[in-house]
This record gives sequence, structure tokens and C-alpha cells, in this order.
Amino acid sequence: MQRVMRGYRYLAPRERARIERFRNEVERYVKDLDLAGFTGRQLSRTYTRRAVWRYAVREALSLLLGRPLALAGIANHLIPYQLTAAVVRRLKPDLDDEATYKVTAGVVLFPLHHRLRARRRARVDELAALARSVPESVLSGEPPGGKA
Repeated sequence: MQRVMRGYRYLAPRERARIERFRNEVERYVKDLDLAGFTGRQLSRTYTRRAVWRYAVREALSLLLGRPLALAGIANHLIPYQLTAAVVRRLKPDLDDEATYKVTAGVVLFPLHHRLRARRRARVDELAALARSVPESVLSGEPPGGKA
């Protein structure tokens, strides 16, 4: 600390602008730390290699295992998301009302889309069940009761 003070006393009359800029930067840094809720001690903390590896592996696994779910969610919600955006663009709301329009459109379009998908899936399941119930002889073109 004594060295810093000696440097300050030496530079104060010669480099007043530089010292003022540096002081402002340090004060801004301290203010940013306060706003973020950190202390200088927290930022200078050291971690063991084992702790760092454990953290890295845990985070990598969550990303790796969560990726298929995230991709499924994107695929599942892409159409209603795009529909919502298109509807709101078409309505051209004021900037103050845009978020309200988006939420309202989403509340209507997302459940509607999922209901239509469920109906379509039920229809496909019905057709598959019907196809499984048709006798082999009908599918092969043979007349019922054997060969003609």
C-alpha cells in the first residue's frame, strides 16, 4: 500500500487526468460489484481441480441429457410459436400492446394446435387399428375360404 501511495504522490502533480480516470474506473468497478452482490474476496477465491472438474462434468451431463428434451420441446412448439408471431405481425399492434397480443394469441393458439395434433394422432391410431384388424386374405387379394 505504501508503494501505491508513493506512486500516487509522484503522479498527482504530473498526470492529474490519468489519475482521475483511474479513480473513476475503480469506483465504477466497486459500484458494479455492489450491484452484482459480490465482494472482492468472492472473486479472488480459488477452487481445487477436483471441484472444478466435478462442476464441469455435472454441467456437461445436464446439457447432454437435457438436449434431447430441449429439441423435442422446440419441435413440439415450433408451429404454434410461428403462428403466434405471424398473427401478431398481421395485427400490427402498438408497441405498448404487442406483448399483450402475443400472450393472448399464444394462450389461444398453443392449446388449439396441441388439440388438433392429438385429434390427428387419434385418427392415425384408429386407422392403424383398422388396418391390423383386416384379415390377411383381404390384403393379399385371395377370396375368403381359400384358393379359387
